[in-house]
Amino acid sequence: MVAEDYDDDGNLDVLVVGNSYSPEISSGRDDASIGFLLKGDGKGGFAPLTVLKTGFLADRDAKGLVKLLLEDGRELIIVGNNDSPMQTYVTRKAAQYYRAGEKDAYALVTLKSGQTRKQEFYYGSTYLSHSSRSVKLPQGVVEIKVGDSKGEVRAVKNNVNP
Repeated sequence: MVAEDYDDDGNLDVLVVGNSYSPEISSGRDDASIGFLLKGDGKGGFAPLTVLKTGFLADRDAKGLVKLLLEDGRELIIVGNNDSPMQTYVTRKAAQYYRAGEKDAYALVTLKSGQTRKQEFYYGSTYLSHSSRSVKLPQGVVEIKVGDSKGEVRAVKNNVNP
């Protein structure tokens, strides 16, 4: 899974993949997923969007999902599949991101609405891999604070990609 604001409404959405072609013999394959995007409502609720709306289809034996930032501000989504080629998707629109430093542990992003959300930066966020250590900045960001593992928090004004 990758949490990101994919529709630029200020709420986190979740991109999900997952099938398992190798469970124990008695239960058979778990292969009903085609991958999907869960649209977040900002209150903890999520609604699935269809592949026709998103263009995202990951219907293989998916074992990992990562996002990598491209130089032009778009994201490259990579689906790692077992015994099958990887699948790649590129987001349509460029966005601004805060790229974490090596000691950054999380970002607190405050939006124009007054909502503040916390996003952690991982070193390994999925099966044997990890996404770019970054946070997408939606329109109307008022403040970004970044914290480290020792509890030190600092306001950040630079290190934002257009």
